[in-house]
Amino acid sequence: MNWNASFTRKVAYISAIAVLLFPLFSLGRTATTKNPGGELSRIRRDHQLAQAQLGKIDPASETMKLATLGMRGVASMLLAQQAAEQKKKKQWHLLSATNETRTKLQPNFVSIWEFEGHNLSYNVSVEFDSYRQRYHWVKKGINYMQDGTAFNRNNPRLLWQLGWFTGQKIGKSDERVFFRELYRADDEFHAEMAQSIPRIDDAIALGYDYRPDNWLTARLWYAQGLQAIASKDVPLTNLMVVGRSDQYRLYQGKSPLVYEDNAHHQKINYAKSLSEEGVLDEKHRYAWLSAYDEWTDLVTGTLQPHGEP
Repeated sequence: MNWNASFTRKVAYISAIAVLLFPLFSLGRTATTKNPGGELSRIRRDHQLAQAQLGKIDPASETMKLATLGMRGVASMLLAQQAAEQKKKKQWHLLSATNETRTKLQPNFVSIWEFEGHNLSYNVSVEFDSYRQRYHWVKKGINYMQDGTAFNRNNPRLLWQLGWFTGQKIGKSDERVFFRELYRADDEFHAEMAQSIPRIDDAIALGYDYRPDNWLTARLWYAQGLQAIASKDVPLTNLMVVGRSDQYRLYQGKSPLVYEDNAHHQKINYAKSLSEEGVLDEKHRYAWLSAYDEWTDLVTGTLQPHGEP
């Protein structure tokens, strides 16, 4: 009798699971060109949470997500501990591989890209004595975060960090004289950046020697961040609003004043660098005049909207 009751319960459970599969399938079915999909697909589409809307789709990343069976957070934390150990042991190439695996697990977790990009450019780079090796790891940090923009194409936080690293780390570090010289001659680095900011070869990003300047390149990153905010129709004044809606929480980060200030302060930094480097000809004078004009336009409210160069 007990055996029959146990068997009956199992049959009932299996039947209930089978019945529940139908509404679950209906809710979660994928949208196609002919079918709008289920309710979950509609919600993802309305809130721009689908991977195709956030950024590129990486088959390896999607496979790893499925393979972890909902334990991506745990796996990412284990990899973070492993990366910290590799940094302590100065296993730099293993560290790079671990970071790449971690971002494939959580490509839309912006904090990972920010933290590891800072780690490479600021913490790992200082472990080396040669300024060329330091510059190499500064570049790796910037490239790392640039890869993050491919998965989070309209995220102002990553674009702001790229502007900050390109400007401040290359242009204001102790090795800035060497870093700026290496950057100007680094055609390979310029080509990599051009995948995200194609205007890097335009006159607006070229310095006195007609090569891309780090400060003027940083200006393009900031401007792209401001344009990303504009494309989402989120007012810049709402960047720091917390708790009103998911729409606002997406863009937490820098205050509007800080974002605008950094975007339009780069020409001033460029002109200061020319002063320090002894470039005191007509190009130096023009750099200061251009910086003055842009800052005046910003203060008076006549600057083009959203930081368009």
